[in-house]
Amino acid sequence: MKDDNKFTGLAIVGALVYAVIFVILIILFFSSCKTVKIEPAREIITETREVIRDSIVTLPADSSMIRALVECDSTGKARIRHLLDMFAGSRTKPPRISIDADNVLTAECDVDSMSVYLALKDRYYREDSRETAVVEVNRLYWWQYMLGGLGVLFVIIIIIKAFR
Repeated sequence: MKDDNKFTGLAIVGALVYAVIFVILIILFFSSCKTVKIEPAREIITETREVIRDSIVTLPADSSMIRALVECDSTGKARIRHLLDMFAGSRTKPPRISIDADNVLTAECDVDSMSVYLALKDRYYREDSRETAVVEVNRLYWWQYMLGGLGVLFVIIIIIKAFR
């Protein structure tokens, strides 16, 4: 019997080689078509400035109180007999009482100053943004792309000729 089959083993291998090369070319074609968008470089500079200023805050009045019974003894000297009430304010301490040899009553009380000086810091922020232009270097011209494509085409043709 005579084999009437047009395809021989060598022809099938050649068709497979062409199919593989075709698939590789399709993959290369779709993977290499990507555009690159070049955005300008943006630099943001933040400047912070602090200004120190003095401010006066006035506080409400404050007081303290003491009530005591004072009596004189037989020699005419005054002395504190009984302490009735003692009250200290929010910023003041209770008063200190003393009686001298001359029968002089002295009450001393420490009080903070009625004004408080504060050092306030004002912060000022300033943002400055600068755009830097990007310069393309070594960009290929159209004819350089054409020569590269022809080189790939010739390499493929040489590979096909080598396997025949």
